[in-house]
Amino acid sequence: TRASSVAALASATRFDYRAALNASSAVSETIVIQDEREDENYDIDGRSIVNDDGEMWCHTKRTYQPSNLVRKRRHGFRARLATVGGRKVLARRRRKGRKRLSA
Repeated sequence: TRASSVAALASATRFDYRAALNASSAVSETIVIQDEREDENYDIDGRSIVNDDGEMWCHTKRTYQPSNLVRKRRHGFRARLATVGGRKVLARRRRKGRKRLSA
């Protein structure tokens, strides 16, 4: 009855949301309404991954956005001197004979 209909709605991955909305109000409050669009054509954020021609596209965010200021602050000589680990890095590079000790 009511418990079995709730269990059936909870276990179903796809269901007719119109029929669910016509059910009792206690049941319909627990239902997450899905769009009629196909799930495999949309990513997690709801953005379309299929263009109008039906071709799928995949966009990977470019994570390296170069900035000399940030590079120097993060990997520069003064940043290396500021920590014990950084001083060990400089010592290793001196011992190895590196021409450039840091960025």
